[in-house]
Amino acid sequence: MSKENCLIFGGSFDPLHNGHLSMLEKALRYLSISTVFLIPNYQSPNKKSSLLSEKQRYSLLKKMIPHLPQVKEKPCVYKCIDFEIKKKKESFTIDTLNYLIHKDDNRQYILLIGSDNFFLFHTWKNYEAILKKVTLCIIRRDDYLISKYKRYISKYLHYQDLSSIVILGKDPVIKSSTQLKKDIKENKDIVDSVPELIYKELQKLRDIFQ
Repeated sequence: MSKENCLIFGGSFDPLHNGHLSMLEKALRYLSISTVFLIPNYQSPNKKSSLLSEKQRYSLLKKMIPHLPQVKEKPCVYKCIDFEIKKKKESFTIDTLNYLIHKDDNRQYILLIGSDNFFLFHTWKNYEAILKKVTLCIIRRDDYLISKYKRYISKYLHYQDLSSIVILGKDPVIKSSTQLKKDIKENKDIVDSVPELIYKELQKLRDIFQ
């Protein structure tokens, strides 16, 4: 019996924005995914750049589940995992991955990241172990040729087998979470940058950000 494909998508989601949805949509369109794990990371309550609390980020993710991308021919199940938030300290991808595998090792895990994070992948804790445990799905956010990706993989990851690394087509340029937080704090309109539900929820909280 073949293992089901499960997509891991982690991040601050502070807030969830249209760039995240675009990444999910691309991955679901090109890969056969049965379950998507959304994993908000832990952020120190004292971190000045944080916009939403852990509870707010997790709650908004759960509310968004019915509105997240689906492929009609092969619908998937979305699940929010609070493993990293509950740890109350910095968590590394390898730790989260081991946690998921321990819970159910009869799955094939696919890790979804943007190309901005990919070119720093060699700095991740135990990156070699991660590559042995998952298929890496990279969404391009740049105009680099595929040859640049291959050179990076060979030079920095010391990895010749490309069968466990998937590079998908260029994503449209969308504001980052950092820029969105800046815009919100400066009272700029972000209606075109986030899903409608997120926009409405942020409007309710707007006074807190000023």
